[in-house]
Amino acid sequence: MPLIEVNQIHLAYEIHGQGLPLVLIAGLGYDRWMWHKMVPYLADKF
Repeated sequence: MPLIEVNQIHLAYEIHGQGLPLVLIAGLGYDRWMWHKMVPYLADKF
């Protein structure tokens, strides 16, 4: 999983699909796993 450091905070990210960028932000207490079913559908347009 790629990481980027911003203001001494390490963020993991994933890149899927093509087109306009879309950033999915999980709420408090959740991780990126909550998007696993939606990513394939969103990757068709974003």
